[in-house]
Amino acid sequence: MPNATAPLTAIRLVARYGVDIGFVAEETPATTVDTFTNQLRTAYERMNNSGLSLADDLDIAAGYLDDAEHATDPAEQQVLLRKAADLMRDIPDAVGEYRDMV
Repeated sequence: MPNATAPLTAIRLVARYGVDIGFVAEETPATTVDTFTNQLRTAYERMNNSGLSLADDLDIAAGYLDDAEHATDPAEQQVLLRKAADLMRDIPDAVGEYRDMV
């Protein structure tokens, strides 16, 4: 997890989780926030269809990332990014489970 005092950015979340989400979405890992949120939604659908409980968190996180990208208040943006990051923290474990299923 990023340093608690450093501002969190959406692109840091893309860098951290892009490879795993790209695997589930069956696409090249995202390098932009827009592509990443689209891949999160695709990953949500695939994981949901596989019965993985994290699936709903991916869809909600994508919404927080969208909202953060359009937030004009830096404090609000940080709150939204932290909410997204909290929901995504278990992605590596969930993707490991998904890999075992496919």
